Amino acid sequence: YGEGSAETLHAVDSEAQLAWRQGWLNYYKATLAEVVQDLGRYYPGRIVLLNDELAARRVSGSFPSKDPQAVLSSLQGVLGFEQHKVLGHLIILR
Repeated sequence: YGEGSAETLHAVDSEAQLAWRQGWLNYYKATLAEVVQDLGRYYPGRIVLLNDELAARRVSGSFPSKDPQAVLSSLQGVLGFEQHKVLGHLIILR
């Protein structure tokens, strides 16, 4: 609701929105930057994305939240970015 009028209603896939409760992250045309930001919540270190063009690329799929490194490796195979692990808990994507 804003400025005296209600927004248009739209359907929401509640199962997809609540999948994180079962350990899954679901995306439909999300940017890689959004996916990396979410994975950062589950990774014990830091994930840094250094390429703006790569950050804007779109990702769709369901990924297990318990293994962010495996998700990044899977995305690396599809998107073809470089991944470097530094000092144990820092991952740099470019």
